[in-house]
Amino acid sequence: MIQNYSIAKKLCQNGFISNQYFVLLHSPLKKFVFGDGSLDWLTSGLIANRINGRALLPLTPHICVYFCTPMSMRTTPNCASLSAAPWMVDWVNQITQTYSKDQLFFLGKPPKLIDAFHQQKFLEHKEKTDALIGMLDEVAGI
Repeated sequence: MIQNYSIAKKLCQNGFISNQYFVLLHSPLKKFVFGDGSLDWLTSGLIANRINGRALLPLTPHICVYFCTPMSMRTTPNCASLSAAPWMVDWVNQITQTYSKDQLFFLGKPPKLIDAFHQQKFLEHKEKTDALIGMLDEVAGI
């Protein structure tokens, strides 16, 4: 995982991937959890020289970033931000638990654990789609 991330990071830093879009989710009411895995539909595509990809990464207890690389570059700003409703934070936290295996990190009250996390495997969505990701894609305009 670290090697794949390093390769993808180098491709982005060298300018090979120029069509990057960020959606910052700010949550003043609920806190995001961190795990030992994350939704990463980006890295494998970058390594295979495909541009279209997505990643959902909690950064702090109150900020999460959705990063995507649309197929075509737009001239409009490539960043948006929104205040995340509590149900969105819950949804992101469920996705984080699905992609995590052994460890969750949180601030304050422990999160409600879902069945996917209890399996202690790095699980993934069966298909590269999720309704929350679809909504964030709409914000990004892709």
